[in-house]
Amino acid sequence: MANAASGGGLRTALGINPYRYHDASTAAVKYGNTLDPLAILGDRMVGNTLEQLVPFLGSLWLFAIFVDSERTWQTGCAYLASRVAYPPLFWAGSPWILLSTVPGYAVIWYHLGAVLIALHRAEGG
Repeated sequence: MANAASGGGLRTALGINPYRYHDASTAAVKYGNTLDPLAILGDRMVGNTLEQLVPFLGSLWLFAIFVDSERTWQTGCAYLASRVAYPPLFWAGSPWILLSTVPGYAVIWYHLGAVLIALHRAEGG
């Protein structure tokens, strides 16, 4: 009865084990605890897309507003092509995956750099 009163029984009943995640690594969190290659591929496709969604959409809108709304279509398509290339290049492994991720990151940085230059010029700089 003293054990239950101290919370040990409640933690056990709820499945909360503070020692359960002692060996969690970045790889375990990022790639999951599965040995199924398709599950890992699906997890990483969704995970990587969601990780980059906010920076991409933010930079895309800023680029369209402050730089060139017509060129936004081209840069958006380039980013989309990098996302489409992600699954087969992830499957091919490292370093091939960089052929998908680096161009996607480059588009985001291009957007942000172009916005900064446009804002600097607008201020008379």
